[in-house]
Amino acid sequence: MHFIVILLFIFFLFIPLKTTLAEEAYFNFVAGYYTAINEDLNAAISYYRKALKKDPSSKFLKVILSESYLKIDNIEEAKHYIDEVLKEDSENLEALKVLASIYTNERKIEKAVEVYEKILSRSPNKIEILSRIGNLYLVSGMYDKAIEAFKKIYEEDPENIMALHFLGVIYIEKKDLKSARDCFKTIFQINPYYEPAYTNLGVVEELAGNFKEAETYFKKALELNPENLFAREKLINLYLSQKFYKEAIQELETLKQQKSEADQIHEKLALLYLQTKQYNKAVEELEYLLSKNPKDLNLMYYLSLVYIETGKLKEAEQILKQIISINPKNVNAFLNLATVYLKQKELKNALNIYDEILQFAEDLPDIYIYAAETAVDLKDYNLARKYIEKAVNKFPDNPDVNFIAGVVFDKLGNFDHMEIFMKKAISLKPDHAEALNYLGYSYADRGIYLNEALSLIEKAVKLKPNNGYYLDSLGWVYFRLGEKEKALKYLLEALKHVKDDPVILEHLGDIYKELGNYKEALQAWQEAIKYHEKEEGIKARLEKKIKEVQQLLKNNANM
Repeated sequence: MHFIVILLFIFFLFIPLKTTLAEEAYFNFVAGYYTAINEDLNAAISYYRKALKKDPSSKFLKVILSESYLKIDNIEEAKHYIDEVLKEDSENLEALKVLASIYTNERKIEKAVEVYEKILSRSPNKIEILSRIGNLYLVSGMYDKAIEAFKKIYEEDPENIMALHFLGVIYIEKKDLKSARDCFKTIFQINPYYEPAYTNLGVVEELAGNFKEAETYFKKALELNPENLFAREKLINLYLSQKFYKEAIQELETLKQQKSEADQIHEKLALLYLQTKQYNKAVEELEYLLSKNPKDLNLMYYLSLVYIETGKLKEAEQILKQIISINPKNVNAFLNLATVYLKQKELKNALNIYDEILQFAEDLPDIYIYAAETAVDLKDYNLARKYIEKAVNKFPDNPDVNFIAGVVFDKLGNFDHMEIFMKKAISLKPDHAEALNYLGYSYADRGIYLNEALSLIEKAVKLKPNNGYYLDSLGWVYFRLGEKEKALKYLLEALKHVKDDPVILEHLGDIYKELGNYKEALQAWQEAIKYHEKEEGIKARLEKKIKEVQQLLKNNANM
């Protein structure tokens, strides 16, 4: 019993006693106050209204009622009671504060500021009112006026951290990074452990492109408060922008522990594990998410990518067919299904998929390109021509369409059309490395326009200096120009990037033979022929070369 009395005594100590109320009104007010503390505002309002009935002239109760109605967004009632107070006492500070809050709620910023200015001239707490004015201007995007308000606070109190903090935030919004940096660094002179300043300095340095400094500040903020989710998320995004995937994963794993239910964290981790080829972990994250959202098409799609990368093609096929059954126009799912068929050497199935896509997405040039390339792989060049002619008609100024058209006509033995389309591809896109190399190699292989061929191929190599096929073309054009040593140099360089390519090996053998290095020529051709067992024409050509060089070696041995 004594314990209950003590608690009640302590409770009454904290009840506002700035007014004199009639006894019955006071007890209803106390009940309302207690109910409001327990966050039942509707019940509190009921008690306050009962109190007002007992003491109808109480300005204090009317202000309390107005505040309470404002908290439940009943602006009309809030205005009613505050208007009553101000009609009787136009200088009532507490009523004016509520009125300013009502205007703020209504987004009537200028009116709210006008009221606060009136309060400012009479309020003993100028910093509080200036802070409200500054925040009003800040949330309204009126940054210059907000700066003015917060500067006044700083002039009143040079150690006011919040004024410096808000000034720094506003300067960030205005992209005045130097002033923002100065504000946050001034805070450190007052309180070197003020964590938000480190977070915001990280933002400043990131915007300034000083990523190492930004990382340092975000880490310091997290050292002071490991639960600072904003700083951790900023650090993660900083790492991702720099492609520091290992560090990003580490921070995401920590964030996952702090926000275990945040699905977007698991999804980011899954994609990062996929990006970094940690496929088992990617599957773990995706399966967790799919257990909660079994029909999430994006998650299913990501899982299919993992299965494709890990060679689980049947599992990938199954998931992709599920996606298509749910969304029959999901282009990415169809394309990945085609990829699965291509990897399984089921070229006709892949071609059927491209045909299906073209039924509902005929305005995608890449689909025609993929279909034409697949038809070329099937050696059905007339079918490839049908796809590419449709593409050329629909997309005449697409450089990739023109490039593939050139390839198809080359396969059909139509050199003139090949040349026309390759030149158009290059005119549309002068840095089209594939077209530059293809046309240059075509000239070199025929032994025509060799100087132009050299110029075209050199441009391709400059664009992609580590492309083994382009280096092979460069070596081959030098060979045709009679510069055998240069040719050998580029062929050997090509093999560093594309090991065991039969075309490059055959070219290498040709160059060795012309240089008189018959053993090396024999070795290169013998290696090349392994890849042409089913291609009778190429096989016969290589066999002839091998016999010739074997005879030369035999003759040399007999001399």
